Amino acid sequence: MGLRMLEASPCKDVSMSLQWGQVQYDVEESTATVRATGDIDVATAPEFRDALYRLIDGGEPTITVDMGAVSFIDSSGLGALVAAQKRARKQGATITVANLTSSARKLFEITGLLDVFGVAQS
Repeated sequence: MGLRMLEASPCKDVSMSLQWGQVQYDVEESTATVRATGDIDVATAPEFRDALYRLIDGGEPTITVDMGAVSFIDSSGLGALVAAQKRARKQGATITVANLTSSARKLFEITGLLDVFGVAQS
């Protein structure tokens, strides 16, 4: 099942609702929050990555990916996060993951990605 991207920039005061989640900007916290839901896999990872890229390229200095409602993430999803983190670092931005489920946390531990991403306490 494909994703439907909305024709909008996901920066400042704009929300995008996608099948895998939402991109929201929290003005008070000065951070872009990506609330991912469902599966981040080979079918959804490219658009997930592209949404993160738009935030980074739009100048967002702090991006939090809320993983609390992610039921599954595969290597494509992890690859999308790593690619976005590399791009963010080149531009002086940071990506933090939050609310990792126990299975996602285990995957991040096994792959060493807990050291790559800041992990917000749930």
